[in-house]
Amino acid sequence: MANRPISWSDARDRLHQLRDKQERASYEIVQLAEPLLTSSASKLGDEVWAVYEQACVAALDCNRSDFAEICHKKLEEKFGRESARVGILDGQRLESAEKWAEAEKRYKELLELHPTNAKIMKRQIALLIGQQKIRDAIRQMNKYIENFMGDAEAWTELASLYLKENRFDKAQFCYEELIILNPYNHNVHERYAEVLYTQGGTDNLALARTHFAQAANLNPKSARALYGLALTSAKTANAKGSVSSEVPATALVSTAVKKLETLYKGAPNAKIAQGFGQALQ
Repeated sequence: MANRPISWSDARDRLHQLRDKQERASYEIVQLAEPLLTSSASKLGDEVWAVYEQACVAALDCNRSDFAEICHKKLEEKFGRESARVGILDGQRLESAEKWAEAEKRYKELLELHPTNAKIMKRQIALLIGQQKIRDAIRQMNKYIENFMGDAEAWTELASLYLKENRFDKAQFCYEELIILNPYNHNVHERYAEVLYTQGGTDNLALARTHFAQAANLNPKSARALYGLALTSAKTANAKGSVSSEVPATALVSTAVKKLETLYKGAPNAKIAQGFGQALQ
């Protein structure tokens, strides 16, 4: 595909598809958008502005500041410097150049114009993370969540920030909120169970086992959930004063290991699952 010319309409359709799927295939986007915007921008109609925005973000990802500058300039000429979306792109350009103070100033200006814009607030937090100011980012994220409690992405990021600071109890609370927001997301149950497992203790291990089991139920092909279920079941089976369960812990170990062996059957690393099961016995 890279060696074969692509028509402007095919490039447009592919870029549209990537936007719809919210795929950040930055290199491909730049490869498609640059010639398209150079030679066929007038053919795109109003869609050209979505392509410029998409291409600007991708260019920053690919360290193509020259192309990002061209895209940003076109958008600013069209929508003005005070536009929130154009301003956010401007801030991201400054971030990519590590011009932290200028980026911070730009976001503050934007927030004065658009005081309820969640994306601007998130960029301020991303700016702090980019500078490794994790505690400041945690404070800002907590303020953000006070106003946007239903933002699952924010809770996920806050949990990640707490884990960087080894504040497992705070991360646990974040994942509990995420389970309320996304009860059928196996990844959330897995992360929650891992935090509980890391903290240890009879009650935490029993609860971790429950959530690893739920994750495995939601996604039977999740090796992560099955490994977790086997480990926590093995630990609770040998723990004194362990919490009772409808299914004996030893049976859960056996079930999880069998499912892992089935999952890895015929794969190059099949012996890992077998060895893991033997180690737990």
